Amino acid sequence: MIKNIIFDIGNVLVSFQPQIYFQSLLQEKCEEICHIVFYSKWWKQYDNGWISLKEVQQALLQEYPNYKNEILSVSDHWFTLMQPIDEMLQFLDECKQNGYHIYMISNLSEDSYDYLQEQYHLFDQADGMVLSFQEKFGKPDSRMYQFLCERYALAPSTCLFLDDRKENIDAAVQCGIRSIEVKDIKTAIKEAKKQLC
Repeated sequence: MIKNIIFDIGNVLVSFQPQIYFQSLLQEKCEEICHIVFYSKWWKQYDNGWISLKEVQQALLQEYPNYKNEILSVSDHWFTLMQPIDEMLQFLDECKQNGYHIYMISNLSEDSYDYLQEQYHLFDQADGMVLSFQEKFGKPDSRMYQFLCERYALAPSTCLFLDDRKENIDAAVQCGIRSIEVKDIKTAIKEAKKQLC
């Protein structure tokens, strides 16, 4: 029986679509610049709390000096692309009101955490969380799920996890956590509600 619902953050609770958000700014360079920034090894280190945003910028500018203006524009203003996904947040609220415990597991920088809490109070309803910037590693590392269950005394079989990336879903399932891959918000909520009945 499901008692605990675990949410990823990016593209589950808040949008993270840089290629769409920065399209008008970067135009034909958008796909390339967003890939350079958000899929770089330095961005992963940033999410894992190893380096600062300033250090990410310095590393990117050293490797891609011809894209200086674009890299700075994207990395200076990227926080605003994270917009609340209202339907999923409403679902979270309903779950909380119906007595389910709410947890979060996310690959998230400390800057992102501060921004989302200050702007949207995103973490107010969470009963617990495991975040990559605190742990210094992220999903799909199985320790993310193990730590959550150990710290909050959760039996994996009582948890339902929602995430937008298959490798994260697969890792959670291997830990015994029932999971839903979020490809479409409405469909994911409908599937979650079926599993909660």
